[in-house]
Amino acid sequence: MLKSKHEKILKLTSATEGRLYPGYVLEKLYYTGSYPKLTPYIDELFNLAHGSIDLGYKPESILYWLRICVDSEKVTKQEMPKIIKLGKIAQQKNLKPEFIYYELWGFTNLSYLTEQHISSIVQIMEHTMTTNLEAYDVFHWLRVNLEIHFYSNKEITQLLTDLLNKIKGGKKPIDYLVEMQEKHFQKNPTDIQKIASSIESTHIVGRSYRSKL
Repeated sequence: MLKSKHEKILKLTSATEGRLYPGYVLEKLYYTGSYPKLTPYIDELFNLAHGSIDLGYKPESILYWLRICVDSEKVTKQEMPKIIKLGKIAQQKNLKPEFIYYELWGFTNLSYLTEQHISSIVQIMEHTMTTNLEAYDVFHWLRVNLEIHFYSNKEITQLLTDLLNKIKGGKKPIDYLVEMQEKHFQKNPTDIQKIASSIESTHIVGRSYRSKL
């Protein structure tokens, strides 16, 4: 996959020399690009790496978390162009791009979400960034409300559809998410610990495990 990419390899090495470890960056490039879902996008991987360098971020981090999040069976080959696009948009908006992929990985870990749910979340992530919403808030409160919907046997597809429509329509999506969880916890205060523990095990414990790989 890299036989015809000598110039790109040298350019990336040159860009990392002096302040990063070129060999480590190239190792992550190979690790990411050799994954079947990502091999067709090898040129895009070089671009994502350079984009992170230009912003002062670690190129190996965006490559690593991109590789980790698309490892899920819930991320289909058809979704790959959209997922690559997420990293590009994050860089354009000067958001930390590995954060976006880390968050997507966390959503794929939720056992009750399907391929279609993940596809909807990818759209939510894209429009959150392009409409200049606070991405950290949207993803956090979405995560909380997904857990609430799951434990309450509420319709998750409708939640994602409503949220996407509010984002597109500029109808205060963060307020919508916050108000929804506040109403739930007012009626069900004992659910707070259960929801918090579930989020911790999915995003914090899971991240610690991945860091050892």
